[in-house]
Amino acid sequence: MRIGYTRVSTQEQNNSMQISMLKKSGCCQVFQETMSADCLNRPRLTCLIDQLGPGDVLVVWKLDRLSRSLKVWKLDRLSRSLKDLLILLEKIRLVGAEFESLTETINTTTPAGRMMMQIVGSFAEFEHAMLCERTIIGLRVARNKGRIGGRRPKLNL
Repeated sequence: MRIGYTRVSTQEQNNSMQISMLKKSGCCQVFQETMSADCLNRPRLTCLIDQLGPGDVLVVWKLDRLSRSLKVWKLDRLSRSLKDLLILLEKIRLVGAEFESLTETINTTTPAGRMMMQIVGSFAEFEHAMLCERTIIGLRVARNKGRIGGRRPKLNL
């Protein structure tokens, strides 16, 4: 059985496109979650994994809908955790299920798909670390020029 998982960060965001793509790919059931990727506890994802069995496939529209961030204090930056993604994939594998990402065309039912999953996860972690590093450098440069981050106040009292 193909089971889909969608995640949006806020109530204002719309996940109808994700749901549509998952149903089009053959998912008979879709678990929907509204919470930040940084959140450690995602009850709908946990429920979905608990329901997986041999031969099932957990399907996401895009890998970043599944993976989450962890606070890793290394040069004061937030880093995507490849380790957590691999642990989640191992949980899926241990119950005899597989994983598929529609956008990245990753399918862990094959050795090549599993390798590709690890490569994509590594690049996602690297990309996020570089983004954080550039942001920190930009904020330092702005502070040295006397600017303070954040938007201007709406009211001048």
